[in-house]
Amino acid sequence: KKNKTMSEVVEKKVEETKTEEVKDETTVTTEEEQPKKPEIDFNTALKQVLKVALAHDGLARGIREACRAIDKRQAQFVVLADNCDEAKYKQLITSLCAEAKVDLVNFSDKKILGEWIGLAKYDRNMKPWKVVNCSCVVVRDFGEESEEMNIVVEELKKNRK
Repeated sequence: KKNKTMSEVVEKKVEETKTEEVKDETTVTTEEEQPKKPEIDFNTALKQVLKVALAHDGLARGIREACRAIDKRQAQFVVLADNCDEAKYKQLITSLCAEAKVDLVNFSDKKILGEWIGLAKYDRNMKPWKVVNCSCVVVRDFGEESEEMNIVVEELKKNRK
């Protein structure tokens, strides 16, 4: 019985391939089983929106540019750093936003904000080594439509109410 005929070997191989094909057909995944995209938090979405707006020349950085953009009613929303040095700086931007009915986002650190909007120099390993602080940024133009932009806009709508 050790010696099998050629036809028996071929029949056994055909049966094995048929069972493998059946196994392959039954492992179809549905949409629910497919891995979902990770949830994007507000800070990640804000970082991406600022990066895209910078690329499309849609940012006003600093108090002078910010005041002009808000006065001309060009601002979509304003990001103001909480650890700003001058109290009058924060008071001015807050009152201008209230007057123009522009959404105001409070951000934690002016150094991180400066890095996000391109006010940094990088070394060979792409580590920021010289970051300029920025206390206020106005987004005039979002650039292009994206999922991150929708997240930021929805969050701003929630905060308005």
